Order: sequence, then C-alpha cells, then structure tokens
Amino acid sequence: MRRIALSEVRILTTTYDLVVLAIAVAPFVTGFIAHHIASDYKFWVIVHVICGEIMLIAIPFTKLSHFVLFFMSRAQLGMDYGIKRGGMKGKGFAW
Repeated sequence: MRRIALSEVRILTTTYDLVVLAIAVAPFVTGFIAHHIASDYKFWVIVHVICGEIMLIAIPFTKLSHFVLFFMSRAQLGMDYGIKRGGMKGKGFAW
C-alpha cells in the first residue's frame, strides 16, 4: 500500500519491484480465494500451487532472497560478535 499511496515511494518504484511484489502476494491471495470461495475449488488450488512454485523458483534470483538470507546474516553476526567479545574465550579461536 505504501508504494501505491506515497508519491515519494511511487517515484522510486520500478516494474521489477511490482513484479516481485505480485510474486510474493499471489500465493496468499490465491490461497485465500481457494479457501473462502467454493465455486471452483480445484482450479484455485492448482493456481495457488503454481503461484507458490513460482515464488520458490524466484527466491534465489530476486529480492525475495531476503526471506532466507536475513536469518542467515543475523545468525552469522550473532556468532561473530559472540566470539569477538569473549563469548568463546579460551576455546581455541584465533579471533
């Protein structure tokens, strides 16, 4: 909503950002439709699964990789600061 509502952010938004946003939101929207609309359940479940697979394929190649890499970088920083600040003192680390 922020990208659409605020003109300062809208100026910086590219088509790539909108495509990545659509890829991230599509599984949630299609899952909601499949759960709450009973008209053509089988079709919406298939669309939901395909959208989920597209998102999983896109994660390593887009900004969506931050889903995974955020937690990995937090763990690495925690280990680095724990070791450097004496958390592993006397354990044989050269740091």
